[in-house]
Amino acid sequence: MVPLPGAAAGGAAGARSRRAAPSRRPRLLAATGAALVAAAAAALAAAPTPVAAELPVVTYLLSNFQLMGLAQGSSSAIRALDDALYFWGDQIPVGSEQTTSQYTWLSVDGHTGYECGIERVTLQTMCWGTDKQVVSSNPGVPALQIATGPRHACVLTFDTSLVDLQHLALKSDTPASNAAFLESVTPVCWGAGGMHSSDNLTPPAIGDAAAGDPIVSVRTGDGFTCVRTFKGRVQCSGEYGNLEGPAEDRVPQGVLFSALTVGEKHVVGIEAGSSELRAWGACSSLNECTPPTGISFAGAEGSLSAGRMFTCALDTRLRPHCWGRVFWPRATPETSEFIEINSGMTHTCGIRRNDTRAACWGECSFGECDPPLEFNRIPCERHAPRGTCLRSVSSGVCESRACGAGYTWRFDAPCGCYYKFASISVPVAGATIGGGPGETTECRTRAGVPFFFLDKKDSTNQAPRCLG
Repeated sequence: MVPLPGAAAGGAAGARSRRAAPSRRPRLLAATGAALVAAAAAALAAAPTPVAAELPVVTYLLSNFQLMGLAQGSSSAIRALDDALYFWGDQIPVGSEQTTSQYTWLSVDGHTGYECGIERVTLQTMCWGTDKQVVSSNPGVPALQIATGPRHACVLTFDTSLVDLQHLALKSDTPASNAAFLESVTPVCWGAGGMHSSDNLTPPAIGDAAAGDPIVSVRTGDGFTCVRTFKGRVQCSGEYGNLEGPAEDRVPQGVLFSALTVGEKHVVGIEAGSSELRAWGACSSLNECTPPTGISFAGAEGSLSAGRMFTCALDTRLRPHCWGRVFWPRATPETSEFIEINSGMTHTCGIRRNDTRAACWGECSFGECDPPLEFNRIPCERHAPRGTCLRSVSSGVCESRACGAGYTWRFDAPCGCYYKFASISVPVAGATIGGGPGETTECRTRAGVPFFFLDKKDSTNQAPRCLG
């Protein structure tokens, strides 16, 4: 979570008792009001400072909670002020309504076909959806943090007997209690191993509680797991994308990090004491591991996120920047300010600073970028119901607006400015995908972007002939 200027760190919002809740559909509709993604009050109370070491380690562990959870290009979720989970998208994980409506929540994260959350009253881990290995093997341990990947999930577990779960504080603020709590904080992973190794299920044990440097962050990718300690040491286990050898081989040595994010096959961190980004892993030719120059980046957890061959980060003005495979239809809102961002495999969502509501961008094929109703409305020249135009209305009802260079206003999607795409024919020169010698294949390109990619035939979007 990125702090707002002038915000002071403190305890998180108090627990609420379990209660039956309405179905997820009514909650989606209600989410257009202040409750939806109005996580700012809780965020302000729980927000860490940009450098973790500026907070006591116990306070940091008991206040650094992720509010947003995204699945792989199919759905999004968020924990709102009422500690309920709200979902949107056409492919919300199976069991979301039945599972989550019975409880209140502290944090949520998700991946391909499943979500996991930390239940607010007991801080127990719960998972639901179609990934049987992750859902069925969930150890159900209490957790301070949760991270989900394509094959496995991890949490930071702890000894609940030492913690006042309602107020998220130690029962006894003594050196002995502090030491016992830090000793109990442990990363635990479950699910499936990688294609060539199961080391992703054994997170590196680099924490040193006696020295005040326990593990405070765990992140998951495709077949690998990375952890970060309070003082900024980082180590990874498993294989980057199950392709590029042991993950621990590529971690920058002797470098401390104030924040860490993991994409499908790469890792990005903010070097402690600076605004510089460092990246490593199985990096593609789309440059997701090459951050833009001349930008000072924020240093807090929640200011970094990554997905499939792209990376996003907030600068020190809290404005998002994305690079790598970012020729997507829904543009990055680089003039808006956010207090937290999180990425799925193909899209990113954030909590806006000005109104604490959600905004999403990226590949948005399943409605995962469209928080309910209110974000699909704009003023209309001709009135639709309630004087607004919704995403389902026909062309001509929405007001046509001017867009910047390289963008076009669309009526066949949530009304807004989208990148202009064009299809071009590219010689395949004997390639095995897309045709034989002398044939061509259709690629898509966007004005001003030096990359173009296969629309359908290359699922990895990495064919050299389509990276002009």
